[in-house]
Amino acid sequence: MSAESTIKEINSRVFSITCRRCNHVYNDEDHQPRLLPCLHDVCLDCLCELVFDETLTCPECKTSHRTPDNDVTIFQTDPVKLGLILETSETPLKVSCDFCDEEPTATYRCMDCLDNLCSDCLKIHKKYKKYKDHSLISLDEYSTLQQSHSRPNVECKVPGHSNEPIKFYCTDKDCGQCLCPSCVISHIELGHPVLKIDTVFDIRLKTIKGLDLDLQNQIERVEEAMMLIEEECNIVDKMATEAQREAEEAFNYLINLLKKRKSFVEHLITSEQENKRQILRDQEKEFQNRRNMIEDGKTYLKNVLENGTKSEFLSLEPIIRKQFLRLTKDDVHCLPCINPTIRFSSQNMIDDIEEVVDNFGSIVFSHAYSPFTRIEFPSFCHVEELFEVRLQLFNNHGDIIKEEEMDVQVCLVDPTERLTRSLCPCQQEEGGALTTCFRVQGVGVYSVEVFILGRPFYIHPKQIEVLERIQEPPGTSDLGLSNLSLLDFC
Repeated sequence: MSAESTIKEINSRVFSITCRRCNHVYNDEDHQPRLLPCLHDVCLDCLCELVFDETLTCPECKTSHRTPDNDVTIFQTDPVKLGLILETSETPLKVSCDFCDEEPTATYRCMDCLDNLCSDCLKIHKKYKKYKDHSLISLDEYSTLQQSHSRPNVECKVPGHSNEPIKFYCTDKDCGQCLCPSCVISHIELGHPVLKIDTVFDIRLKTIKGLDLDLQNQIERVEEAMMLIEEECNIVDKMATEAQREAEEAFNYLINLLKKRKSFVEHLITSEQENKRQILRDQEKEFQNRRNMIEDGKTYLKNVLENGTKSEFLSLEPIIRKQFLRLTKDDVHCLPCINPTIRFSSQNMIDDIEEVVDNFGSIVFSHAYSPFTRIEFPSFCHVEELFEVRLQLFNNHGDIIKEEEMDVQVCLVDPTERLTRSLCPCQQEEGGALTTCFRVQGVGVYSVEVFILGRPFYIHPKQIEVLERIQEPPGTSDLGLSNLSLLDFC
């Protein structure tokens, strides 16, 4: 099989050995495959171009990685991909000249410039005085040199160990080296725990497989959330259509006076529809990107196990485990983040329509964004004890919402999904916060749920426990709000 065919065959298995940014085939020099913490690989040359102000952004998932002193060599070389591409060096690739626009076939390589040269460019290269000491070798000779790195490299390279096979692994947290039998002695003398490499491989693989299963569950949750987003988009469209219909009926009644107002209201409905759809689509893209990151990580693990050696797996396992742990710990909001309601209201119509025509027809909607919701309430209370709930709503830009006439309800939900409504409507404070109060009659654990415009909007992750009423010491207030710990969720 030719080298070109080998590369195509490897790439067809989604385990690409070409840089995802410049499409250059990886090598052991300027285009070394370097693995980022997000488990996406980029060649060394591209990393040098991407790093800026001690930050490097992955060209695939756009994750930012801290890069002290802009030193891209801190990112680990991917030994599996490097090994695969070095295997292909047995058959020389047809390499193009790095300088000619016509891209003729290169015949030589400058080992100082790391450039491939055709016969014409080779002559020019030799003419320049500053290049006179550069080392030039034919590509055939270069290919022969590359073959000296052939895989698998599982023998000890410590001087004096006679290339003994790697059979053990040091599990000390500050060491983590693959060892030959001779290396084991010095590590045991240092008090480092040493196990057979097969044992460590099985233990670490079991852990990674567990994380892999957790990520699969997260994919299912993300896909469920994306389906809910699609449903919410349909509801937004349906309610927007219904609002348009209601607006049409109302404005037809006063067509002569309300033409300008009608056009304005229709525009407002459409704008809000597009705004909500955009927010939902943006969230959908975030879920899509998260799914891609999870699938990329899973695919990378699969191909490392299929194509790498145990030593290579163990060298990659910490970064794989770190990325998998980060992905599993990240919270995934499985509900769409906005209320889809768009409603046309004609409640402000009065007999003297000429006096109110400029303000006729309001669009009822909410800009509240559920991830930014803040709510405070006691962690526990007693039966028939009055307690207060304080709510703050924010839009998707983090600005507090101060819509005085917005229909917001806070309810307590018991395990049987029975609602307990507040004693009074939400009252808006000067800063925009909403307050209401409850007095619960039954013992139990209750969830706190927020409804906006008649639709479920937000469920607080904490719950409130209602206990049997106890005899309070003399002088204790019935409300007892001062000694209840408040939960503040953002």
